[in-house]
Amino acid sequence: MYGFFLLIGTTNFSLLLLLFKGRIRDFCKSSEMRFLGGLILITIPILSVFLVAGGKTIGEGLRLSIFNAFSALSTTGYATCSYNDWSESALAVMILLMIIGGGLGSTAGGIKLARVCILLKNLVRNIRKKMVPDRAVLLTYYHKATEKELLENEQIEEASTYAGCYVLIYIFGTVLLTFFSGCTLVQGSFEFASSLGTVGLSIGVTNSNTSTICLLIDFIRNLAYSVIVITFTDDMVCKTFLTSLNLCQNS
Repeated sequence: MYGFFLLIGTTNFSLLLLLFKGRIRDFCKSSEMRFLGGLILITIPILSVFLVAGGKTIGEGLRLSIFNAFSALSTTGYATCSYNDWSESALAVMILLMIIGGGLGSTAGGIKLARVCILLKNLVRNIRKKMVPDRAVLLTYYHKATEKELLENEQIEEASTYAGCYVLIYIFGTVLLTFFSGCTLVQGSFEFASSLGTVGLSIGVTNSNTSTICLLIDFIRNLAYSVIVITFTDDMVCKTFLTSLNLCQNS
């Protein structure tokens, strides 16, 4: 039940509006929701296998993987266990989910599902281009609410620029935090992914005894991330929400 509410928190508000209007078919057609469903179906079983391999029972591993995967993806930061006894493979899955984050226009942090979905669609299109004749025309569509639109270069550039800046800040911050805190690279990666995505999960690197330099790194992270959000997200989020709002009002 708790996982269900975490899932709602990570969903695009404009898509939730469609769902509450009873437009379930349009809701399920959304590329963002399809990507979210596929991501959940892939990562939760993998995380469960890693936890069971680390000594958990099948039932406990499945329970922990579902709740903590939703917590990381929605960036709500709720934890039901300590991550100190988790394997590095399981932590890597959690790091990936925290970096991806939730839906565009939701309360979740991270790169956002919509941007990652756009980048993956563009990657698949580029691979397909290498496998077809030069004269072949490949069209890639992105379903946004009830609209089916061609994936344009402007969308790809926005998504790649935001994701690129996010990953650069993440790599730089992880290296600094690992160096100054004396933790392992996996621990630093987990801690900074949580910090950058405003998740709140911790493996114990940051606590009441954290050094001033580590707190300064976190402050710089907040400043840099705020600049990225203001620069790249406002227009895209507003357009997505207003489009879905108008469609719902006209229905």
